[in-house]
Parts: sequence; C-alpha cells; structure tokens
Amino acid sequence: MRAGAALVLEYDLAASPDLTASVVNGESGAYQLGATEVLRTTIEKRSGGIWIQATLTDNATQQNRHVFTSEAKPDALINALDELAKHLAPRATTFSTRSIPAFQAFSQAAQSPSPQARAQLLNKAISVDPAFGLGYLILLEGAGNTTEQALSATLAQATARQSSFTAIDRARLRVITTRLTHAPLDQQATAAAALLQLTPNNLDALAALGSDRFLMGDAEPGERLLNLALELSPGNASIRDRLAQGLIASKRYAQAQKLIANRPELAICILLEGDTKRANEFANGFITSLPNPEVKTFFQATWLALSGQLPSAIQTLEKAEFRDPGARAVALSELALWHLRAGDLSAARTSAARVAASQTNTPLPVLAQLLTEDIKSPADWRARVEAAPLNSNAKQTLLGYGFFLRGNYPEAAEIWRQILSGSGDTDLKARAMLASSLDHAGRADEARKILVQPFLPEWGEYYAAISFNEMRRLLR
Repeated sequence: MRAGAALVLEYDLAASPDLTASVVNGESGAYQLGATEVLRTTIEKRSGGIWIQATLTDNATQQNRHVFTSEAKPDALINALDELAKHLAPRATTFSTRSIPAFQAFSQAAQSPSPQARAQLLNKAISVDPAFGLGYLILLEGAGNTTEQALSATLAQATARQSSFTAIDRARLRVITTRLTHAPLDQQATAAAALLQLTPNNLDALAALGSDRFLMGDAEPGERLLNLALELSPGNASIRDRLAQGLIASKRYAQAQKLIANRPELAICILLEGDTKRANEFANGFITSLPNPEVKTFFQATWLALSGQLPSAIQTLEKAEFRDPGARAVALSELALWHLRAGDLSAARTSAARVAASQTNTPLPVLAQLLTEDIKSPADWRARVEAAPLNSNAKQTLLGYGFFLRGNYPEAAEIWRQILSGSGDTDLKARAMLASSLDHAGRADEARKILVQPFLPEWGEYYAAISFNEMRRLLR
C-alpha cells in the first residue's frame, strides 16, 4: 500500500498554504520538480499492527531534518497517515475515505499500468465506499481511459453522492463538472476559485483560474495566478503556454514573445504586435528550415494567408506542383476555401472538383464540395451538410464557416453562438466568428458586446486563415 500511502499524504497536505506536496518516482523526480524537501515513508506489517516511519530530508544537503515513527492497527492506517500529515502541516486535512478495503483497491489502482485494470479497481473502491469522492474524481479525470458513456455515468453517481464527500472533493467535483459540461466561463472560474480556497497551491486550479481570468478580460489576476503556478512548477511548458496565450489575449505581445519557443507561434505574435517585417523574417526562417519542398510551399502559402496576403497565398498554391496525392488534396481543398473567401466562386468550384478527383481518405473532398455547392437556400444547404458523412463537430464547424463564406450571416451567427456556448465561452475563434457574422449582418452593436481577443491560430488547421483574419479585422 506504499503508493496509496503517498497519495494520502499528498491529498492531506494539499490543504496547507505553506507547502506543495507531489508524489514522485525517486530522487530524480524530486530534483525535476525543484523540491526543497523529500518525505520517504516506510510501512511494515508487524505482529499486532503496522509500523510507520517517515523521514523528511533536505533535498539539497540530503540531511535528515525529522524522523517520525508510529504504530497503528491495520484498520487505523489512514488515521495514522492523517496524523503524520498534521505533524508536517498543522492545516493538513483528512483523507477522502475511512474504508481500508476501498483504500486497498485505490492503492492497487495507483500501481496498475493497465487503464482497464485501474478503472475496475477504482470502481471497486467506490462500490465499497460510495462516499469515496477521490475515487470518482480520478475516474472523471480519465485515469482509467473511460468512455464518454462511462464518464457520464460516473459523473451522475458522483453528483448524487457529493453531499457525503469531503469539502475538497466537493469543490474539485464542481471544477470537473463545470469543465466537462462546458458551463459558462464565470461558473468555471468561480469553481476553480472555490477549490483554491481549500487547496491554495493546487497547480491545476491555479492554471485553470489564471487562464479563465485572461479569457474574461481580467489580465492582472490572470498573470498573477499563472506566475504563481510557474513558481510552484518551474519550467512547466504547459503553464508557460497558458501564460503566453493569456498575454497575447490581453495584447501584451512583447511579454508573450519571451515565453514562446515555437517559431511559427512567435512569428504570429510578432505579426499581431504590428512588426510585419520581423514577423516575415521569423516565418521565413522557419519555412526555410523545413526539409520537404511540398510542405515548405504549403506553409509559405499558409503564412501569406494568415498575414492577410490572400491573393499571394492563392497564387503560391496555384503555381506549385504537388506530387504527393495527400499534399495535393490538402492544397486544393485550401485553394477552394481561399478562392471562396476571395469571392471567386468559379475558381473555388474548379479546385473543389480537383479535390474530388484526388486520392485521399480524408474529409477534405466533402468539405470543399459542400462549401462550393450551388445551393441558394440556407435551409437546403444546411440539410446537405447534415446528410454528409462527417462527425457532428465537423458538421457544426462547416456550417459556421460555410454560412459565413456564402454570405448567410444571420445563420452563421446562430451557429457560432451555439459553438461558443458549447465551449463555455472559451473558444476565441468562435468569439471572433460570431462577432464578425453579427457585424456583417448589420448588427454591429451586438458584435461590439463580444469580447474579441487575439489568439494564435494553428497553421495546419483548415479554416485558420478565415477566423484569424476576421479577428484581426475586428481588432483594428
């Protein structure tokens, strides 16, 4: 039960504002985290009970600072670990379950390399103790690689049982629920803030709330929270990315550039700042480094499209020869989209027909054909999209961009409002497209109420040039 014991201590110590506890594998893990102290625990079965020894070591000097020992009956192991946590931090909490059988299943799950076995063991733990909130939470966070149907069932179970959970588990369940259900952004932020009240150094909650604050246009606390998260986890690439994206969203491009290592993203950030010459230098430096000539050509065209030079982007792809069938299909489908955006429907249809003749197992021929079909009625075109062999997300995205590019702006606004609502108001592309659709529909007052923020597009994303340039247009 060694792994389970470490997780009990991590859970208990999360309530302390004075330290951050993380379970690591060996000394190298402690050094990577920048830990100042390491707690090593030994648990032995002895006649009449369990013997526990915990040694707190200075990670820099490897000198022992404290040694704790205690004995407990087998059914009091969790209580003994809780007491150890209280020795380490007076404001430590108590673990999520009192049940030893549930704890044993939980410990076995923590050590299992198999996602299916982990899920089975965690389900066993919560069946033994239906009030074991942490078991539900780990399942909901995907530790067992559970299906969407299983997640929904677990969420329903946890929600029904939450009154018997610990305060921390209830708060953490609220965070998970608001994000899984894509609740409005303010509700997600409120849930993360409530969890931080109980677990002040919770890295995930700090990062989530920091990002939420930036998305709500509240940059100062967003930056403070994410910088605190970086202090707790120096060198954490995910948190650095979140901070960079937040700084970009708040138009603090110079600060963001110091955090961005990816050259394409750096070029975009510089472009947003307004230094087109330097942005071109970074973009071209990245493109020149690409070994594949066809990929190089495609990315050159992509950069031209993203930087607002759509005619040049179209010309670059039209002049290029793509021998690889997959690359040719990607280029032709993008050409169909860009021609449509440029208002050349005839050229768009020609490109779409060429995509249809290409050999590709991707949805690109379907997208290009549907975007350029000669169907005047928005209702009829919607019906064609709904009947297409695409998944529901692809259909909704196609409807949003398709209605916009076909000039059906009220219909486009309706779709983008649904997409934005479904994201909990976190999708900055959807914000830009909704505002632009409303603006084109003659509803400028409504458009101005939407907080359009700068964002980094994905270079390989099919519709990237459309949403990115609409965002730039609105922010000018």
